[in-house]
Amino acid sequence: MVPRGVTIIAGGTVEPNANNFELVANIGSDTYGIFSNKFLDKEFKTVRYELKVTVNGDSSFFYEEDTPLQIPNQKNLFHHTDKNTLRKVG
Repeated sequence: MVPRGVTIIAGGTVEPNANNFELVANIGSDTYGIFSNKFLDKEFKTVRYELKVTVNGDSSFFYEEDTPLQIPNQKNLFHHTDKNTLRKVG
């Protein structure tokens, strides 16, 4: 759940020993879906969520995500993106 009022349940099929995998959620899905408060649904509607993960051999993993938003009066989707490498410390 994103603190601003969006809940995403993303999923996918991943092999047990996979080092790379992708999770996806789509607006309107009954299983892997997206739910927003009224304001965000009207003004910044999240229509899809994609998360790609790469598990590294050094106790770290890399993620890259894309959250396309439909904003009123804009023809194209706005892609809110993020990526980072997280490392286990200690």
